[in-house]
Amino acid sequence: MTPNPDPRWLSTVGPPPPGSVLATFPRLAWRPSRDCWRTHDHRGPWFFSSFPGRFNLFAQRGTLNTASDEKTAVREFLGTALCGQSDIPASYVDGRTVSKLSIPAHELADITADSATSAGVVVGDFSGPCPQGYAAFRLWAEAFADAGFEGIFSRSRFGTGLSAACIYFFGPAGAHAVGTIERALPLADVLAQIGAHHVVQPKDSGSLSFET
Repeated sequence: MTPNPDPRWLSTVGPPPPGSVLATFPRLAWRPSRDCWRTHDHRGPWFFSSFPGRFNLFAQRGTLNTASDEKTAVREFLGTALCGQSDIPASYVDGRTVSKLSIPAHELADITADSATSAGVVVGDFSGPCPQGYAAFRLWAEAFADAGFEGIFSRSRFGTGLSAACIYFFGPAGAHAVGTIERALPLADVLAQIGAHHVVQPKDSGSLSFET
């Protein structure tokens, strides 16, 4: 008798498969003509982070986290700060910019592809909440990088619509330009475009950890 499968709410994120399996993982050819946006602070848009983050490589390598449009870039950056509230503390917004980037060609691991499941990837779980932290996801990023991929193409957890995506580019850790800045907008202006949130000046704006 076939045993009952695990409950559907359990995460499917396990350890990455061997490099021989990832060598045939579906690829997406990134081209500079595709839209690419990043929300950033004073460090600028080209900061490749090795801090704990969903697909951030470990030092001395890092990951540049971008999105397919400016609104998704803001939602990914602010994350749960946007959930269930219309007022956004000014301290979360001040000094932060949303930049449109042109990034050269990269070969990305496409975890949105239908065949990604055969390698152990369920894209909803790979873009969903992770209460246990990012360790398992970072191991996948390391495995993809070691298999020769130059980044990851994924679904956005915080995006809206069918095409909202996150694009993660691999490189040496730290700030170094790999392309050009085509446009830059204050984060507050993009929040105004979204229209559901208001920037306020509270007495105590608390603290929040942003995705870098």
